[in-house]
Amino acid sequence: AAAGGAPSSGPILRYVRLLSRCPMCFAVVYTLAIVIVVLAFWRTIVLEEDLASFVRADGQALRYKDAADGAVEVQAEMNALSLGGGRRLAGATEWMSRRLTIVYAAKHNVSVLDSRCLREARDFEARLRALPGWAAACQGPPDAVLPRWRCDPGESFLAYAWPAQDPPDVAGERFRLHFSGNGTEPLPLPAVFAYFRELREAGEQRGELSNYFPSEDGANASETSEGPKLLRSTFTFPIAYGDEGEPLATLRAKQRVASAEYDVFVLQQVYPLLVAAAAELRYVEVFFDGSAIDSHEVTLAMQMDIMWALGSILYVTAYMGLHVRSVPFMIGGFFVIFASVPLAYVFTPAAKTTFASLMSLFLITVIDIDIIFIFNDFWSQSAHLGEADQRLAWTLRKAGKSCMATSLTTSLSFFANLLSCLQPLREFGLFMGLCVTNVYILALFILPPLILF
Repeated sequence: AAAGGAPSSGPILRYVRLLSRCPMCFAVVYTLAIVIVVLAFWRTIVLEEDLASFVRADGQALRYKDAADGAVEVQAEMNALSLGGGRRLAGATEWMSRRLTIVYAAKHNVSVLDSRCLREARDFEARLRALPGWAAACQGPPDAVLPRWRCDPGESFLAYAWPAQDPPDVAGERFRLHFSGNGTEPLPLPAVFAYFRELREAGEQRGELSNYFPSEDGANASETSEGPKLLRSTFTFPIAYGDEGEPLATLRAKQRVASAEYDVFVLQQVYPLLVAAAAELRYVEVFFDGSAIDSHEVTLAMQMDIMWALGSILYVTAYMGLHVRSVPFMIGGFFVIFASVPLAYVFTPAAKTTFASLMSLFLITVIDIDIIFIFNDFWSQSAHLGEADQRLAWTLRKAGKSCMATSLTTSLSFFANLLSCLQPLREFGLFMGLCVTNVYILALFILPPLILF
């Protein structure tokens, strides 16, 4: 090393002298290389929406539990569609189902069987069923596959409480009750519960009160004022997506298209009405769950979190601008930070991305933003060396060693989570460890050309 600690020769200085001939050429080449790697190995991001996955651990007991849960889900789907097994074939048509569940909670410490609660919930469901896409979504298979009432009016207590009057079928009848929820006057609650009792005695599943009252007091629900606080309605939509005998790849493609069309209907028509109900309804609170809604709300939560991250990034940007006083170097610094995330994603062998891994956008900014300041400060301290080549070689050597120590210890602390028995914690540790390592490697290649720019 020459006086002042600057290397007079060696691979670092030779690289810097080559770099100084066209700094932006090197920066562009490195950037293109990163983009090519990300695009070459990119895969669609699939979020893990099951919050129970955060406590997923290794072991035989968990494998038994996963197998049991999978069997329960398959059996539930088969029961919902009255299937004997596998995919339902209605004639020559393939069907699938999507479900929407709504739970009403009574306000003001009254029973959900209070007439005001029931009327408000019934009017709300009437608005749902009047949506332009609802009738089309209910146009499904014949009743032998999926009874239409499971979609319209749905498995709803309110459909029985407000039956419509149809013309009589035989002489001597005044009218027939059609449990559609479209009646003008409510049926007395004792009559409703008596009808459910007859259904149970006949062995029909829809007569079980637990279908409509999810709380523990649902089994004892009655017309009295001291009744349950929760009321549940379930709507099952049949969706046709292909014909029997088509290739499996074709059926899967058609299934994805049909699912996407259903998701559009739910998110554009149903979901806004469900959200608005929170502010509009006076006597009941509305809680809901269903296909497409869960993933949509996860996406909304992610977007909100990203907005908070952008706020912190703006603060860091303002401070960095005052400290670094170089727009290209500042932009390159942020590129180094954020490019580490997609690189870590393509190198992480996980089928789904957990919520914990999404925290990387926050954490990597906090953990590794100091690398930019370290490179900048060492460049400022090298002013006594005179020549740019000597200064950059000195900066690269000093900053590289300093950042290597911090990056190595930080990444190893994250990689230590690979020893955990919790699967999400292992994925998070691998993902964040790769992010930290990527930042250090990218900084060594991207920042030096920008310093000379």
